[in-house]
Amino acid sequence: MIASNPFTPQSGWEPKEFGGRIEEISLFENALTSAKTNKIDHIVLLGEWGIGKTSLLKYFKKLAQKNGFPSMLCPIGRFTEKDRTIDGINLILEELNRIFPSDLEDTTRRTAKPIQPQTLLTNKLLSLYKAIKASLIVILLDDVQNFSKISEVIDIIRLVLSRDEIIENTKYLFVLSSTPEGWQYFIDKHSPVGRFFREKLILSNLTEEEVFEIVKKTLINTGVHFSDEIIKDIYKYTNGHPYELQLLSSNLYESQIEGKVNAKTQWERALSDTLRDLGKDYFESLYRQITEREKPILEVMAKENSPLDIKEIKDLIWSNIRQYKGYPLRDVGSFIHRLEDKGIVKKVSRGKYEIFDRMFLEYFAKRE
Repeated sequence: MIASNPFTPQSGWEPKEFGGRIEEISLFENALTSAKTNKIDHIVLLGEWGIGKTSLLKYFKKLAQKNGFPSMLCPIGRFTEKDRTIDGINLILEELNRIFPSDLEDTTRRTAKPIQPQTLLTNKLLSLYKAIKASLIVILLDDVQNFSKISEVIDIIRLVLSRDEIIENTKYLFVLSSTPEGWQYFIDKHSPVGRFFREKLILSNLTEEEVFEIVKKTLINTGVHFSDEIIKDIYKYTNGHPYELQLLSSNLYESQIEGKVNAKTQWERALSDTLRDLGKDYFESLYRQITEREKPILEVMAKENSPLDIKEIKDLIWSNIRQYKGYPLRDVGSFIHRLEDKGIVKKVSRGKYEIFDRMFLEYFAKRE
């Protein structure tokens, strides 16, 4: 009997089999141990879209609770220019009130006299620690780049955790997740933030070995088998990107015939479905940023599917000059840098560039 699909590409869902991240988990466990001896190193977890930040934070929460430490995971939604710093602080306070015992003092209640955000957060952390009587409380804030329009929130967290009354009377471990670009924005605006959150975990893609392990373990007791060639192709096309791995594997699972996934037709159909889904999730918004002048560069890069320098790109466009008649070759360098700023191409070695993601390469090629 075939089991229901075990792969979980939905954002925020925990994968059935949590693989890799050994170094990151070890660092977090060391942070928990150090906190017992009064050495608290707050952590920032950095990674791009779909790299698995939320899943890892959920795993950290489980680890903390397994060690007897009360924990809270607070997802941060997007704030706009219309929002205020107090709105961001109130989000954290309201989540603390929701997760921890309801009989605690509600520091978010309205008072006749306005209270500064820094004071509100300080009072809450002091009263919460006193009420819970835990040796350590772990607070995990997910996607803090969404605070960018009210960036003072991150600096207020730093200021509160630096206060003598917090250091002497409480033990909190804060773990923040952000995109690298979002975190750099905070550092540029509030430089002490970078020095305070010194422990940085930078998430990268999974290795081929980890991909094999995750796929095979996820399929245990499902009645479905992926051939090794299929799993190799999963790694080849996703490069171990966790979200793409789950999404492609999910679509491959749906293509099984009598419990087997090993045919080229199954692969092509699943890949097509995955590119469609990735377009809805993320890729289409990137594609719409590409100008008509930038498309020829991406076309030759997609066709070659290997790192190219600016001269090689110019030569390839020139060799197809009938197709690209009138193209301003002298501006290729500028177009490349614009694509790099948009995150669509990346520099992989001295002077060499490639499309940032193999699946986006495939998506772009099919769109063209």
